[in-house]
Amino acid sequence: MTPTPSTEPRPEPRTYEIRIEGHLDLRWASRFDGMTLTDDEDGTTAVRGVVIDQAALHGMLQRLRDAGLPLVSIVEVDPRVMRAAVSRRFGGPEVVELRDIARPVPAADELIIRVHASTVSAADHRARSRDVPAGLLIPSSLVLGVFRPRRPVLGMDAAGTVVAVGDRVTRFAVGDEVLAMLGSRFGGHAEYAVVRPMDAVAAKPASLAFDDAASLIFGGITARAYLRQAALEPGARVLVNGAFGAVGTAAVQLAKAAGAHVTGVSSAANQALVSSLG
Repeated sequence: MTPTPSTEPRPEPRTYEIRIEGHLDLRWASRFDGMTLTDDEDGTTAVRGVVIDQAALHGMLQRLRDAGLPLVSIVEVDPRVMRAAVSRRFGGPEVVELRDIARPVPAADELIIRVHASTVSAADHRARSRDVPAGLLIPSSLVLGVFRPRRPVLGMDAAGTVVAVGDRVTRFAVGDEVLAMLGSRFGGHAEYAVVRPMDAVAAKPASLAFDDAASLIFGGITARAYLRQAALEPGARVLVNGAFGAVGTAAVQLAKAAGAHVTGVSSAANQALVSSLG
């Protein structure tokens, strides 16, 4: 007999913050896929993120008990808020604080993604510290702010899972895994980020981990834009200066894939890396 499909509604995913005694090292991050680990000054670690159902929550708690990690507290987080890395003033890394802020709601043509991975780039450094060339100080202030940051949540790149879509969105659906360049609006250093129609967004290959996907966005988009201007054809000869950086490594691989003969310029310390790219 064919089993009758259940008509009971599926439980809604919920956000929890699980506090553990002691500080966990980065090796634990892979055990909590899509969740954030924060070491606090009181000697505890906060594991925070979305849990799909109670069975998943119990399984996570059992893994912690099996590892001998004492639980301090388990709190369900208000679904209207999210955790984000926030800068309320310009300065060094010390101005960044983890805070609860309002979780975004999509407009008709927007996506909301749950961020699994983002990057800390040179653009984030310049935006946070206002470390820009003197000639760009005034125009950059229109984007970054004059007396305080206009974009308190940085992060130009994000890879994650779509959790909400606007009424006019047809290209992506809830559950899709995507990678996106958020540009000068930033917003990737948070649990959730808004992706708009003008953003560069694409489906994430299933074979690519979220952190690997996030690391490819800036360099890949920039390299592709430059190579398109060169009218690249099979057999062309391409010279890539700085072939070991984010843009350089992407340019080497894209040019090779297009059938070009690629010469990469790098320091001796990076020779093996560049050679491995082709």
